[in-house]
Amino acid sequence: MRGTQVITRVDVIRNGQVVFTESPLNHEFVAEWFDHEPSRRATDYYYVVVRQSDGERAWSSPLWVGDY
Repeated sequence: MRGTQVITRVDVIRNGQVVFTESPLNHEFVAEWFDHEPSRRATDYYYVVVRQSDGERAWSSPLWVGDY
């Protein structure tokens, strides 16, 4: 992802809880993350929140993962 300002924080959220945080302090951020401790629920949802140095934020659409 590329921000219009410096990206100060990136959070991965699972079921409403932060499970990964990174503070790149750059205009670009690339990462690969694996959930090595998934919940025991039948379905989990994940999304990403990005914060910039100017106070602006961006959210991804949720990704639903589970037994369907």
